[in-house]
Amino acid sequence: MSRTNWKGLERKVAADLGEERNSKKGLGEEVPDVIKELGDGSFVIIETKNRTRVDVEESLKQAEGYTKEGDVPVFVFRETGKHSLEVFIRLKHFILLYRKLRKKSSFFFSNIILQLTYKDFLCIMRPLYDKADKSNKGK
Repeated sequence: MSRTNWKGLERKVAADLGEERNSKKGLGEEVPDVIKELGDGSFVIIETKNRTRVDVEESLKQAEGYTKEGDVPVFVFRETGKHSLEVFIRLKHFILLYRKLRKKSSFFFSNIILQLTYKDFLCIMRPLYDKADKSNKGK
């Protein structure tokens, strides 16, 4: 993979958000690829990867390592040779971002489609089906 592929991805994500890629990168500092200020003293901290395969959990942890309280870590992935981008964010951070943005915008959030793995969907639904299991055991 050429060095320009990952730099190009960083530049694209930054430009799409009205920012520039983090210029301190390459100076020996560990810094996030892109930082977007939210206007309340907090930031969206974005880690990007342009690779054939990637460990999503590891990449999210990398973004989380740059955050402070109130920041939102995000991971953007583009598979080498493809044009589409995938965004990964923990649900708790998505909710935090949603709450921050809802105050600033009239954007209609119901148009957004979230893609979850089935395992994650079941995890979210667990309080409902655990409750149903407990109530059925008494019958």
